[in-house]
Amino acid sequence: MFTIRFAGGPLAGLEFRTREPWVGSWYRFESSDQWTLYVAAHRDSHLVLAVPRVQAPVVRSRRA
Repeated sequence: MFTIRFAGGPLAGLEFRTREPWVGSWYRFESSDQWTLYVAAHRDSHLVLAVPRVQAPVVRSRRA
């Protein structure tokens, strides 16, 4: 089991557990207008410190 701790960005202070080795991923809050790419900055056994790398706007499709 791996514990992911978010440091910085909109998910700062949160953590979650996963069974798979974690390398990074895009996340956003449901009400947010931006995605944030978090990557693993430090690993210590089964603890991963995730930091934000880049943010991108949410693109919403407009249907007529």
